[in-house]
Amino acid sequence: MDYTTYGQPWQKKKIETHRLPVKANHIFFLKHHPQNWELVYIDIKKGKETIKKPYWLPALHTHKLTPGVNGCQMNGKQIDSSLAKSRVLDEGYTIIDPEKYDYIRVYPCNRGNYHVDKFTKIERIGNRIVTTYNLNDYNLFRKDLVKAGAIKLPHPVILKGIIVDTKKRLHRKGNKSHIPEQRRIMDELVLQIEDMEKCIDTIEKTGIKYYA
Repeated sequence: MDYTTYGQPWQKKKIETHRLPVKANHIFFLKHHPQNWELVYIDIKKGKETIKKPYWLPALHTHKLTPGVNGCQMNGKQIDSSLAKSRVLDEGYTIIDPEKYDYIRVYPCNRGNYHVDKFTKIERIGNRIVTTYNLNDYNLFRKDLVKAGAIKLPHPVILKGIIVDTKKRLHRKGNKSHIPEQRRIMDELVLQIEDMEKCIDTIEKTGIKYYA
């Protein structure tokens, strides 16, 4: 557990506690639907340089296991999520097993445990709890899920449909091109569409090697 306790220097005896001063929450798992993908730029180290490389990555959604909601029930003191997970699978989602892919961190807190993903850093500064998020590590995690076969390669038809939607966004901004900020967004969309198309070609040619 990487949560650090800050002792009071004027106390004669340091009070050791690892409990976060927050309310308990419910455990969760991540899931992915095969239609949900996005183009993301990841920082990749190449020698002494760091470059931003575009990847099609699976969009992940958090599914909270709240007793009494969506088929999730209590079995004694344990949560029975079998029915909830069965429903998620029936809806076409892939469940990312938290035990296998180790993305959940558990912290003792007030009246239970506090569950958070491993990309969230929790620090105590004075009397405040501050959280920061490592987005690049999260993106690398998503890339590795595809590389490991936990999530199947994206279907080109799905990706091309996302490109069509992106082109529609670009077209809707056409009458605002005289506004500097809108012009900047349009230029970014043009480059993004080019990268989307190049990445689809790479996936079709190299398959899973694209995520290596």
